[in-house]
Amino acid sequence: MINILHTSDWHLGKKLYKYERRQEHELFLEWLESTIEKEKIDVLLVAGDIFDSPTPPNYAQKMFYDFIYRLEKFPDLTTVVIAGNHDSASLLDIPKYFFERARCHLHSYMYEDPQRNEIFIEKNDIKIGIKTLPYFRNFELINMLNDQSVEEFFQNRFSEWSEGQIDHRILVAHHGFGVYSSAGSEHAIFLSGLDYFPLEWIKPNFDYAALGHIHKKQTLCEEPPIIYPGSPIPLRFSESNKKTVSLFKVGKTQRFQKYIDIPVFRKLVRVKGDQTDYLRKLAEQLESIDPLDLDAYLEVEITLKEAVSGMADNIRQFIEKKNIELVSYRPIVEFYDEEKSDLNSLDQLNVFELFEQYYLKKFPDVENIQTEILEEFKTLVEETRQISEKDVDLVNGEENENS
Repeated sequence: MINILHTSDWHLGKKLYKYERRQEHELFLEWLESTIEKEKIDVLLVAGDIFDSPTPPNYAQKMFYDFIYRLEKFPDLTTVVIAGNHDSASLLDIPKYFFERARCHLHSYMYEDPQRNEIFIEKNDIKIGIKTLPYFRNFELINMLNDQSVEEFFQNRFSEWSEGQIDHRILVAHHGFGVYSSAGSEHAIFLSGLDYFPLEWIKPNFDYAALGHIHKKQTLCEEPPIIYPGSPIPLRFSESNKKTVSLFKVGKTQRFQKYIDIPVFRKLVRVKGDQTDYLRKLAEQLESIDPLDLDAYLEVEITLKEAVSGMADNIRQFIEKKNIELVSYRPIVEFYDEEKSDLNSLDQLNVFELFEQYYLKKFPDVENIQTEILEEFKTLVEETRQISEKDVDLVNGEENENS
C-alpha cells in the first residue's frame, strides 16, 4: 500500500481582524507531523494557499520552511506542494532547490511543457503519477492555448503522460471545480470563460483529485474521489470549527479514501441574539469551551430596538477570567416604522438596511437577500471599521510624535 495525505489552504500569516493565528498554525503543523508518523504516510500533498498573502510575514515563512526541514526525518516521505491564488509563485519558487533534500517537489507555475508538472513515485511495486495544476491567471492560460479551446487544452493535458504503466493517476490542483459550496472566506477565481472546471474533465483521467481553494470540507465525487479537505483552522467566524485532512490509500488495484479530523486548537464562537437573551446564549457557548485549549475568540451580534451604550463592556465583564476573548461586537439597531416599506429618506436607514434595499433594487427578481451574502457584507463592514480604528490610532501616534 501507499498512504497519501492531502491538505490545503493553510493561510500561514492569517489574521482575524487584529489577532494573529500563529499559535493555531504552529499546533496544526505539529499535529500534521505526528499524523504523518502515525499513519505511515508515503506522500504528502499540499494543494495551495500556503500563505495568506503574496508577502507573508517573516514568521510565517520560517514556519513553513522549518516544517519542510523537519520532514527530512521521514526517509520514505515524498511531499508535493503547489501554489495557490494567495501565494506568490515567485516567492515560493526561490527555495524549491533547497527543499529537494527533503524530497519536496514545489510547483509554483503551470508550465507550457506539461512534463514539468508531472511527478512519478514508485513503491512496493506500485507506480503513482501526479499532475500538478498550481493556480494560474487567465493571461497565462491564453498564451498557451495555441488555437485550442480551453476544454481541448486541459483534456490533452490531463490525459497525456510522459511515462506509461501508471497504476494510479492523481491531480493536485488549486482552482474551482464542479459545483462546490464556499465557506465565504475564499477569493473568487475564474477560468477563462468558465466559472469552474467541469468534473467531466477530471473523472476519466484521474483516480483521485487533491483540490485546494475551498475552505469547507467537501467530496465533489466519490468515484473517483474528488476532494476539497478544507482549511486546517477556521479562518472566519462563518466557518465550522470542525476541520479535516484527507487520507487516500492505494494498493496495486484497490484504493480507499477517508477523512481524518484535525483537533480544534482554538474555537471561534459566534453569538447572535437580542438585548434580552444574548447573555444566556453566551453562557451556553462558554460551557462548550475546553479550558485546556487556546483562548477562544468571540463574535457577538446583538439586535437592538434602539442604541444602547456599554453593551461591549457588559460582555467583557461577563467573560472576564474565562478563556475567551471578545474579538468582534456588532450592534444592529432596528428602526421600527409602520410605513417603513415606503421610506424614501436614506438618512433613516442604517448601513445594513441600505445594502439590503440596494441589493433588492439591483436584483428585482430576488425576494429576499441570501443570509450568506448579508453575513459577508457584515464582515466587510466590521473589517473596515477595524481598519479605520487602526488608521486613527496611527494618525494619533504620529501627531503625538510631532507635538
